[in-house]
Amino acid sequence: MLWLKLPHGIWLPMTTFIVLQPEFGSTLTRALQRTAGTIAGAAIAGIALATLHGTLALTQYGLGVTFLTPLIVLLITTTVGDQWIDTLDRVTDTLAGAMVAIGSSYLLWPQWERERLPALLARAIRATREYMAGVLEALTRSEGERPGALRRRAEIAIGNAEAGFQRLLTEPARHRGNVSRAFAILTYTRRLERHLIALAAQIGTVQLPGSEINGLSGLLETVQEEIALAITAGRRPQPCPPLDSALERVTTLLVSEEARSPGSTISFLLSRVVSDTASLHSAAMDKSGRKPSGAVGSGVLS
Repeated sequence: MLWLKLPHGIWLPMTTFIVLQPEFGSTLTRALQRTAGTIAGAAIAGIALATLHGTLALTQYGLGVTFLTPLIVLLITTTVGDQWIDTLDRVTDTLAGAMVAIGSSYLLWPQWERERLPALLARAIRATREYMAGVLEALTRSEGERPGALRRRAEIAIGNAEAGFQRLLTEPARHRGNVSRAFAILTYTRRLERHLIALAAQIGTVQLPGSEINGLSGLLETVQEEIALAITAGRRPQPCPPLDSALERVTTLLVSEEARSPGSTISFLLSRVVSDTASLHSAAMDKSGRKPSGAVGSGVLS
């Protein structure tokens, strides 16, 4: 800025500092937004300069509050300088500052989302596992309390993982890693949480036998923890133990002649929780970049 003796060079480093974010995807998004907004604002300022005359029109407070770039350009042109050159300087310096920010984020200290996403996914799985354990434990009591705090913790962790995945999609394709695997893991974790929410609504309707439900819960927790460990370690999880036999021991105690009885509903939801865990395990097993069969929402990947 000093070497080129830019008349309004402060706009260049100011743009760089405003645009630069911890991750490349956010930097790129903000750079595009900042540049587009500045160009649009410069166009508005140009129209104002060409059509409005007098200090009253150029110092309107509402115009300045609404549009930042027109405010800066109009204030400058009421004092010194060439109004059209000042407008062009604003656009040029903003473009240069945005390019410096993008280049810095990509070349100097890149922090790619693929390096942070595994920890976010593992945290989401573990929070959902804790919520599952709380729901299943509450089903063994006649008047169990719904684990609302555990549900909120799971929702926040999954939301953070989803935000990380969205940031991943804004980064260059060569730095994204296995997008389909991450998407499938995220999808099945969210599906598991939804089935647990439905299962929590059945707390108090039926009292499940503690020994059987604890056995199923312990088996599911072990599988989910192994998935979380495998994700953070960048490896495939250990083979999934048979879950159907543990589920069958519980569901046989819930059989009822009424198809819509609480026991039948709980039996169905438990089968969904087991199926979600198995699907989550299958998704974590895939390291080829192919989306496992059964994963939904392939639109963002194809």
